[in-house]
Amino acid sequence: MSTVRGKQFVPPPKVDAGVLHMVPRIEPDTQLDMLELEQFCRIVFNTRRKQLHTTLLSVLSAGHIREMLEIAFPGRYEHVKTLRPQQFSVQELCKLAEAFSSLKHKYQWQIKM
Repeated sequence: MSTVRGKQFVPPPKVDAGVLHMVPRIEPDTQLDMLELEQFCRIVFNTRRKQLHTTLLSVLSAGHIREMLEIAFPGRYEHVKTLRPQQFSVQELCKLAEAFSSLKHKYQWQIKM
């Protein structure tokens, strides 16, 4: 960790700041590029306390959400739609992101962040 003195900011705060460099522990096992994975994670974690289905309604129709969840988790739609984003493992989030990406390309969606 390195320290940045408060007097280097304008206006200067009365405290110093610390800068951390963080390295991911798990490299996601996915074919997606990191920008697509990041876009999906921003969507679902933007309202992380809400259920996945509710969060995705801000960008997808209910029918498309069902299609996406059936692709990622066949036969588990009713269970998965009620989970919150933080309840998924990294690998499960990658599956969801891949399903989202495949539908995005299939329907040629333009998702704006």
